[in-house]
Amino acid sequence: MVPLGLSWLFLMGRFSRNEEKVTELRKLAAAAPVYPQSVVTKSTAQSNTNHASLRVTYYISGPIVTFDDLRLFYFRELRAKGWSPHPTRYDPVIDLGGDREGHITFRRERYWITVEPGGLTNEYDVTYRWE
Repeated sequence: MVPLGLSWLFLMGRFSRNEEKVTELRKLAAAAPVYPQSVVTKSTAQSNTNHASLRVTYYISGPIVTFDDLRLFYFRELRAKGWSPHPTRYDPVIDLGGDREGHITFRRERYWITVEPGGLTNEYDVTYRWE
């Protein structure tokens, strides 16, 4: 019975939420550049002891913006703030068959920022991740 109880405690600790890191990611998102005329439409956070992520969906009110416009904006702005471009989003926990095209990813220490097209015209997602 004791080994089962210890296993349960280990699993609960491994998958417990890491609210401190989510709070850090919210601060990171608040300080990050945002494409002009962008409005937050949705935000979701996930965490455990080793990973935390915050995904923010933006809608750009105004003229149609291409993802190339977004890519240039974030490349310029994030590099100016000390972020380094990275060829892939991050090392996934579960590999679902490769990297999704149409994104730009930056890394600084244990933090990642990925910008990718959203599901609608003038919509895009920014994922802030700690691992």
